[in-house]
Amino acid sequence: MSDGEEEGTTGTRLVATRHEDPLVGRVLKDRYELLGPLGQGGMATVYSADDSGSGQRVVVKVPRSDLARELGQDMQLLERFEQEVGAQAALEHPHIVRIRDRGRLQSAGLELPFVVVDFKGGGDLDHRLKDGSQTLEQVLDWLKPIAMALDFSHDRGWIHRDVKPDNILFDEHGFVSLSDFGIAKRDTGEQTVAINPDADSSTPSTQVGFVLGAPGYIPPEAMTGDFTPAYDQYSLAVIVAQALSGETPARNFSSTANDAMLAKLPKSASAAVRRALSENPTERFATCLAFAEALHAEGPKTGARLPAGSKTGLIAGAGVALLALGGLAVWLSLGGEDPVAPSPRPSRLGEESSGQEAEQQARAAAGRLRSFEVGSTRAETEIALALCQAHLDFGCSAEWFAEEIPPRGVDLAPFELDPREVTVGQFAEFAAANPSHRTAAEKRGSSSVIIGLADNNVRGLTWREPGWEQQDDEPVVHVGVADALAYCAWDGGRLPTAEEWEALARGAERRIFPWGNEWDDAAARWMGSNAVKRPASVAQFPAAPAGYYDLAGNVWEWTSKRVSNTDGEFAVLKGGSWTDLTPSNLRGAGSLAVELDYSAEDAGFRCARSREAWPDEGD
Repeated sequence: MSDGEEEGTTGTRLVATRHEDPLVGRVLKDRYELLGPLGQGGMATVYSADDSGSGQRVVVKVPRSDLARELGQDMQLLERFEQEVGAQAALEHPHIVRIRDRGRLQSAGLELPFVVVDFKGGGDLDHRLKDGSQTLEQVLDWLKPIAMALDFSHDRGWIHRDVKPDNILFDEHGFVSLSDFGIAKRDTGEQTVAINPDADSSTPSTQVGFVLGAPGYIPPEAMTGDFTPAYDQYSLAVIVAQALSGETPARNFSSTANDAMLAKLPKSASAAVRRALSENPTERFATCLAFAEALHAEGPKTGARLPAGSKTGLIAGAGVALLALGGLAVWLSLGGEDPVAPSPRPSRLGEESSGQEAEQQARAAAGRLRSFEVGSTRAETEIALALCQAHLDFGCSAEWFAEEIPPRGVDLAPFELDPREVTVGQFAEFAAANPSHRTAAEKRGSSSVIIGLADNNVRGLTWREPGWEQQDDEPVVHVGVADALAYCAWDGGRLPTAEEWEALARGAERRIFPWGNEWDDAAARWMGSNAVKRPASVAQFPAAPAGYYDLAGNVWEWTSKRVSNTDGEFAVLKGGSWTDLTPSNLRGAGSLAVELDYSAEDAGFRCARSREAWPDEGD
């Protein structure tokens, strides 16, 4: 395509821009065609580009050639650019903008590096804040993912040092990512660059040798070169204060100068922001996520998986029910019986069938009751802890695996589970037959994405739009417990109790995993199996026990179990999922408690059927 040629389908290739910028129209590495500049910062120009290899829009970032000529291409500008590329490449995290490719180009007699990153079509936080202040719920939507991304980088030795609203990017679904590690610092002896705190904010904020970081977001310790994770937490707190109040905190860092601004915030949010803005870095929160969680105490209830020891940890009957944090499950120790299933939806045949009626039928077969033990022995929880320690690069806690000790005996009437998890295609049949049914995610307008150790609520995700191009034979996800109950009743079945699910997965011999007592990396779909990005089609793994697929991994499965405490009622899932980081979560004894309207990319279900005789006995 020649200079001056327009393409009417994109609206981004401007004739005037193409003449002004010699890079526009260039094709890099025979695949990345530069369409036009998206913006220019203190060090680099960012271009929109078409990737002919993938057919997707991408972003190409190139050091500013004007500064490279002035400073010399072997100077600090290019060194910092290469540092940014190295930092982002080393920090592969779902909420850190991903580097797709890198290379070098020739421009005006200079050899410049470039990097290709994902395109984020939802704009940046700076643009959103120009529309006015945000609610606490809106802030929490982006704050917790960004806090986790920062903690992730801190754990790996990188301090971002340029956390500001225009480095917080959104895709078209509202999924948020952290960008621009151009002045990130390793926890090694890097020379400090002078800072001018009185610089005009219109000055390029990361220009080499002038300003390190964006004026207004730089903490007091930047003056002394004290670079710790608390540095980024301060900048994040400034953004939160700005988002909630519409004002940027005063830059003289005094303890009283920000009182008027903080008075506009909700009470506990004000306390959290004040602490994170402390002049003394050691007085701030231990992590950025701890700051976000403190702010969350004032925010809405979300149905997220919560950490052990949180104030929403459950106290239920004979044992303590510890909730889970994201893909790292914290196991339940629950006493008492499962409640009767909720009222039924109309069945496929137009009849009124229910979990309660099914239970009554099962009790009629009382002469065929079989005894099982649910829960774990101390030795089994030690095995779970050892598995966790072998697969996670941070400390594991024995409390995460505190199931009932000793195990509890239960007598179960004859039943069977469906051999496979309910698929997308099957749920689509249900939705077509019940057009008025709206799932939990559809009612809420969002659903959870699991990132490492926590849930992230993402707008627009439903069972129809899970965040990837799904197939009909994949397990349905982003459905809640009420949706699972409705489907199973329509299909002539019911949800299994938690005891039934565990009894079948473990058997009378009480296997640790459905297939036996030894962990097998290849026997289930989990995050350790080649860093998977989605669940597998059903029945892709060997049936274990005989005739049953995916009782470990793939998706967590809803049960009819309920537990309650002063914070409300919670539903119980079993089996672990494709997002889990440790095989400890995939044991038959493990359980996960979440709020009743919860849905997530790794939560699905299978149905149960009451029988007059056990399957191995025949009817």
